[in-house]
Amino acid sequence: MLIKIEQDPRHDKYAAQTAEIDCESRLHLCRAACCKLTFPLSRQDLDEGIIQWDHDDPYMIAHDADGYCPHVERSACHCAVWPNRPLTCRTYDCSQDPKIWVDFENQIVNPDILRPGWPAASVR
Repeated sequence: MLIKIEQDPRHDKYAAQTAEIDCESRLHLCRAACCKLTFPLSRQDLDEGIIQWDHDDPYMIAHDADGYCPHVERSACHCAVWPNRPLTCRTYDCSQDPKIWVDFENQIVNPDILRPGWPAASVR
């Protein structure tokens, strides 16, 4: 499932207003589902050379065999490159995304995130 966010190449990701979501309190529910989504990297990400991209689909964020971004520390679902994370990771707001949440306020996660191959195999 591709997330499309318009990226102005002149935009500095470090100056972007970040999404206001308390991810820490929801990780046990969503299991960092957003870290399985696909999106294009910015020119800034590519120039920095920190974020891994998919060599079969340039210049999209890379994913490991388990579907997660290679920068996710699996044991704690934390981003190993947090200070340098892409613009999409900084600004993405999952609260209204039905691929991830059935009811964000009541912390009801979409059960599809547990399906093998999600989000590519998403039925919603």
